[in-house]
Amino acid sequence: MKTRAYISAIALLAALVFAPSMAWSKAEVLYQQKLGIQDRASFSPEIAASGNGELYVVWLDRSMPKGPPPKRKPGEHSHRSSVDLWIARSDDGGASFQAPSRVNDESGVIWGFQVSKPRVSIDNQGAVHIFYPGNAVSTQTRLDVIASHYTHSTDKGATFSKPVTLNSHVKKDGRGLLGEELGAAHAFGTMAVAPDGAVHTFWLDTRYMDSPSMGATLFTAVSTDGGESFGNEIEFANGVVCPCCQLVADFVGDDAVLVSYRHVFDDGSRDSVVLRSTDGGATWPELARLPIDPWYISGCPLKPTDMAVNENYVYSVSYSAGPDHKGVWFSRSRNGALDFEEAVPVHSSSKYSDAPVVAVTPGGVVRLVWHSRESRKSPYELYMAESFDHGETFTAPMKLPTPEGDSRFPVMATDADGNTHVAWEQRIRMGEIVTTEVYVMGLAAPTAVPETAVATLKANAE
Repeated sequence: MKTRAYISAIALLAALVFAPSMAWSKAEVLYQQKLGIQDRASFSPEIAASGNGELYVVWLDRSMPKGPPPKRKPGEHSHRSSVDLWIARSDDGGASFQAPSRVNDESGVIWGFQVSKPRVSIDNQGAVHIFYPGNAVSTQTRLDVIASHYTHSTDKGATFSKPVTLNSHVKKDGRGLLGEELGAAHAFGTMAVAPDGAVHTFWLDTRYMDSPSMGATLFTAVSTDGGESFGNEIEFANGVVCPCCQLVADFVGDDAVLVSYRHVFDDGSRDSVVLRSTDGGATWPELARLPIDPWYISGCPLKPTDMAVNENYVYSVSYSAGPDHKGVWFSRSRNGALDFEEAVPVHSSSKYSDAPVVAVTPGGVVRLVWHSRESRKSPYELYMAESFDHGETFTAPMKLPTPEGDSRFPVMATDADGNTHVAWEQRIRMGEIVTTEVYVMGLAAPTAVPETAVATLKANAE
């Protein structure tokens, strides 16, 4: 399926976010494609764009459900997962995609869902790097565990290297902690390729946890030879990391490695923070807490904290259910994540905004995408907002054109031309059966901000 359309909205600009001035914002939809395997359920996509027009989308896949979804208590989920990982490549900026292929050789070895899913990156040499959580057996206890794995391709995704297990195995039996006969979890991780080509991987580890109320520990392993080998794992943030909120990593040029997570604070809040390393990931002495309405919660929110970096600007979006506003928040740093300015709600008119992601174009335009719905019975839809002044102000939320049904869990990548590629999980109902598909959409590079908006922004600055 391929469509071409335009979306538009009256943008209301204001000090910080959404304040008054009339400006017309328009985003051209370059394409919209459905990916996946016929008669299979596809979900939890991730996306990466190279500098030469290549676009890679990975997603999780399982057999089509044969009945209605199981009934669970609010917040309840299974710690077991057995799915596959697929990849599709476009050589023309998303206008068309090659036939997808399965990354894992053995069927059903991937462990993942919407907030513990694979990551994909492309380095400057065109190599494709993939991090994923997988089912494994501990070499120490012989128990089933969840492990962090890495693989890469040097032939544009046609073949992949033998997977590498990044975490060490420990003798501790964690079945009482995780249930379902799982001995340990080394999951909810992420990966990013630094400007110098180093591959940085991170994961959350339960090896020191004695109860669900304790925090997990952060681990990292780094490859300096394009993923051929990895150094020893390094642990940090011991016992203070929310154990089930996926990590995000990025870089402030060659100066710092960043990783975001939810910190378990002594006052009971689980709020977003960004850690900095200035020695390639060996030590992590600098922590910045995002100034968001504190969220006091006794369990895992299952909410990541996304980041995007442009020179010394670090943009961050996350969800909070604190007392002031339940929904998506935006915050920025102007000093490479040493500290962040006061966060602001992104979609204040919505009670159901969630799952935000952020990207920045080569020209410095910040784009936010998230899902939201009008009421509990309404379908989720995707929204976008843009900032032309480094996150000082944003356009009003613009609804993106998606198929009927629930459009959820967007991910985003920006290419060298400034075009933005958004992939998401489309939930559909077929009678009592609920299944999912993966879509991807291209949005043209943002146009210059209208003169009326420029004048208003200057007035606000003065």
